[in-house]
Amino acid sequence: MRWRLVPCLIACVAMTALTSAQSRTADARSTETTLRGRVTAIDSGGPLRGVEVRARATNGRDNRLVTTDADGYFVISDLSPGDWQVTASKAGFISQQAGQERPFDAAQPLTLKAGTVDMSFALRRAGVIAGRIVDEFGEPLAGVKVQALRSKMQRGRRTLAPVGAGDQTDDNGTYRLYGLPPGEYYVGASLRLAPVENLVIDAAGSVPTYYPGVSSIGDAQRVILAAGDESSNVSFTVAHLRPVNVTGRVISASGEIVTDASIELVSTTDVNVNGIPIGYGGVVNGDGTFRIRNVTAGNYAVHCVYVKDGGQDIEQGYVPIIVGPGDVTDVVVPLVKAAIIDGVIAIEGTTSVAANPRWSVVAASTRDTHVETSVVMPETHRFRVRASGPTMLRVDQMPPNMMLKSIEIGGRDVADTVIDLPGGQTYDARVMLTDRLTELSGRVTTDRVPAARVPVVVFVDDPAKWVYGSRYVQVTRTDADGAFRLRALPPDSRYRAVALNYLDDDEQWDPDFLERVRAAASTVSIADGERKAIDLKVTTR
Repeated sequence: MRWRLVPCLIACVAMTALTSAQSRTADARSTETTLRGRVTAIDSGGPLRGVEVRARATNGRDNRLVTTDADGYFVISDLSPGDWQVTASKAGFISQQAGQERPFDAAQPLTLKAGTVDMSFALRRAGVIAGRIVDEFGEPLAGVKVQALRSKMQRGRRTLAPVGAGDQTDDNGTYRLYGLPPGEYYVGASLRLAPVENLVIDAAGSVPTYYPGVSSIGDAQRVILAAGDESSNVSFTVAHLRPVNVTGRVISASGEIVTDASIELVSTTDVNVNGIPIGYGGVVNGDGTFRIRNVTAGNYAVHCVYVKDGGQDIEQGYVPIIVGPGDVTDVVVPLVKAAIIDGVIAIEGTTSVAANPRWSVVAASTRDTHVETSVVMPETHRFRVRASGPTMLRVDQMPPNMMLKSIEIGGRDVADTVIDLPGGQTYDARVMLTDRLTELSGRVTTDRVPAARVPVVVFVDDPAKWVYGSRYVQVTRTDADGAFRLRALPPDSRYRAVALNYLDDDEQWDPDFLERVRAAASTVSIADGERKAIDLKVTTR
């Protein structure tokens, strides 16, 4: 009888283990997320099959890919809660990220919680630029790298960014650039396979050429695409031009030989693409000489940065040059020492401020990407920072409920302005913070309905203050109820506020853009410490 109980006991143990495993599986599934939805074509409203829907965790730990079925439906299961980017893409259509209103919008990641999340995508037909590349004799050129390039703002400068994958011409010289959102594009071609978007050319015969067949981006013609359009005759000649070299020497502030310094050539052409990072550059040789190879014609500046004594000292030089058909030789780049700004932070108001070890004063160059940060000493609130060339000062990681009031150097308030202090000297500075915060809030509507997640741009009506990093230009987005709030605007009676249906990345730093929207913006004034509310309607661009 006892032996008959053994199988029963084993069965009971197995059943208990199975039940426990099933319970754990159910518990695990209760903490997971399932994405499901449908993808349609925005023009017809019909389903799109074979669309790739990718879910990518922002922490980089998970990446899922599924395709839609014949009816346009998709399901992605077993996702862990957290922040995800979800993108739908299909050849011939513009890729769309969840939460993205327009192709170039910067969509915020989705924060997924446990359970089932429904979403949908409506994809728009993409545009195409196509044409033929020939040489100066009209013969087709094969193997030419062709790329669509878009002018955009980056750190307050215009630069060119590649759009789409690019193409390489076939034996007939033809190319086809597809998947392009509506917009304005430059088309660049290079005889070498070096990426046109970097414009880094390493051999003779590989000078980049832009439609309609020019070597200077300032002379290039833009191709305008509407949604789903095809420009099929963007053809041009790529000539076998000889790139030139720029050579010279660098002289330090003390007259010593400069070694291990970095040197670069940047474009200074001002044709809607001011400050394009060309990518020509290198290092200074041990004897203080330099050679920058394969440069095309145009207006440039030779920029050199010399870091000495393990970063304790820095010298810079900036020399404009004009490059024509021949080599540019004997360019002398004299370096100057950085200006030293020795300052203290003072507090205005009644708020008690404890020492904050995260405070920092930042000197950011407006001519290049150089940024220097000085941590504010907690006990004394003192700082020391270096500035080379045109520079803007700002304070990062300020205490809560505080805002910058002024930065005084030599009795002049230089906050939100570009300064260019003579190098090799020390300047006393006084940074004033105040607890009299300003605040501008309000609500945005479209046809009396709250407009959720639309950009709101607030800027002062003074173009001199439309410089990158200025506190007089601020951007935020409305919440789900159409409400917005901006704090720490400097007091001024000439602000303008506008809500838009879309805003490209960093577009608020484009003076041309601010000039265009100024007439549609509402006027508002902000006094010292004032809190004001304003209601806006969405302006369609």
